[in-house]
Amino acid sequence: MRNLKDISHNNVSFKIYEFECASEELTKQLGISPTEVRVKGETRLVGKSNQSRIINKENIWILKSDLPLAARVEDHIANILNKMSSHEEQFIKVTNKFYTEFSCGLYFYETNPGIHLDNNLLKKLALLNTRIDLDMYCMGEAEDKK
Repeated sequence: MRNLKDISHNNVSFKIYEFECASEELTKQLGISPTEVRVKGETRLVGKSNQSRIINKENIWILKSDLPLAARVEDHIANILNKMSSHEEQFIKVTNKFYTEFSCGLYFYETNPGIHLDNNLLKKLALLNTRIDLDMYCMGEAEDKK
């Protein structure tokens, strides 16, 4: 059986940076709860086995896609935009005030992923005045193919 580490997958989230208020205040302003919050100065575990510790350099408000990791990047983005849709005006105010981005980590094996952002998706992203950060990681051949 293949492990997640052997299956191409995508981690996609919308992130808000550079805010100095409490994350609860930002959440109240947006009218939607984040999936995760990182607080400046707090320590968090990172790495393959969560054995490394780093100190958060800034506050980050994060809204993640709840689709399976194997879903296409564009589907993850659409999922998050759908969550944000009933709070669009609030998000536009925030994206015009703070640095925001759709953070997309693409982990793939053997073949390069194709990414297709259609006009409707691009219009929604442009309306939000946000950025897209695509980090692609070629992980080599899957374990069961070696």
